[in-house]
Amino acid sequence: MEKRKTRLHAFSLVEMLLVMGILVIFGAFGTGGFLGFRETMFVKENVEVIKQDVLLAQQKSMLLERETGDSWIYGVGLDLTGIVGEDGTYKMFRWCSPFADFGNSITRSKLLGWDSTANIGVPVTPEDVLGVSKVGGDNLIAFAPVPVDPIDSCVRSIRYCPTETGAYQAAVQECADYCATICIAPECTCTPVADSGLCTTEDIDPPPPADDDVLPPPPTESEEPVVGTSYINGYLPLTYTSSCALGATSLVEITGEAADRFVDAGTIQLLGATPVKYVVFEAVTGKAFLYDGAGKPVNYSSSGSNLFYDGSTILDIAILRGRSSKFDVISIYPSSGTVVHHVYTDADKAPSSATSGIITVNSQKYFRFGVFDDISSYRD
Repeated sequence: MEKRKTRLHAFSLVEMLLVMGILVIFGAFGTGGFLGFRETMFVKENVEVIKQDVLLAQQKSMLLERETGDSWIYGVGLDLTGIVGEDGTYKMFRWCSPFADFGNSITRSKLLGWDSTANIGVPVTPEDVLGVSKVGGDNLIAFAPVPVDPIDSCVRSIRYCPTETGAYQAAVQECADYCATICIAPECTCTPVADSGLCTTEDIDPPPPADDDVLPPPPTESEEPVVGTSYINGYLPLTYTSSCALGATSLVEITGEAADRFVDAGTIQLLGATPVKYVVFEAVTGKAFLYDGAGKPVNYSSSGSNLFYDGSTILDIAILRGRSSKFDVISIYPSSGTVVHHVYTDADKAPSSATSGIITVNSQKYFRFGVFDDISSYRD
């Protein structure tokens, strides 16, 4: 009996190409969906991390514990200057005051580090700061050094207005007293330097100041303060040191507490024409203060002893997604420190004529999702 032959059926070339095309299409949708989902998860993680670290900084400021030998701490804050870019890093820090303890008018002022006898942004040395201030009359404001390592240097320069011989002698004596009682370095000198161009006298003819002794001018709107050599009234210092020291104002990084880094997801932007890059929570109260990249306090201005606050500038961190037109904004509000998160879509777009209650991302205006909107969302 003849054995039957088994015939194998195969796809034609057209059928095979059709099936492969379908698989490629489904694969593309599946991969795109997976990558979009992955990006969304990373963005949500970043949002929760920054919200957690903001809350942590505020809590640490309210429950602040000073280390032995520390000066008074103005507060605890976050440095966001490195958050934009590939690293996506930020720091938590303590802001050290020049004072041994709380109690004088500057530590009790409504703006951190503000001396009401001078305007915001003016280089000053409060009388409590180690050094000599206002010697020989009210027309002089002297400078207290803010060395990189204040423990290793005790050189003090006396800038004085020599209206009378006694004033100059008092300045030298005050500096000598500081050297004898406070300075722990083996060498401690007090160098008198004439105040350039402010006043003259027939009684004393001090040596002309060197180029590096000339008083720096007050910073303008576009100028960063001379951090590291001057105490800038009401400004956040941008100098980091290893520890707090009496007579110096600086930042000390707090390590091992905050996440310090965003995961790799999306493009991070700090919004605003002059973005806020620092937030500081006041010790004990937890009140939030915002500062720009030069250390200038935003929302505050002064005229004489009067301090003005408007509260219109908010710290906005935007996380843009590469696979979606949606983007996230984390807003940190001044004073209260309230954190609001919102996912913005095309439905939130505002007309180009809108001028208030908006944020601008990539030249497109959006209606701001604020605190009251956040509260209302929980009621709906």
